Amino acid sequence: ATTGFQVGSFTAGQVADEDAVIGKSVELAAQAVFANYMQLNGKLGELSSAVPERTIPDALLPKVVKFA
Repeated sequence: ATTGFQVGSFTAGQVADEDAVIGKSVELAAQAVFANYMQLNGKLGELSSAVPERTIPDALLPKVVKFA
């Protein structure tokens, strides 16, 4: 099941919305993709060990992980 389909968003000017969790950086977008991959494989709890220098805090993971 999914909790939504889109991780980020665009502004009316069709640029990445920097207020979205991943809108400020390609690195954050990549980490969000990887977090969803880990969730799909039932290993989201291992995200911190797989990405030790992760910049998406645990509190924001529910906003970027789109698979239940």
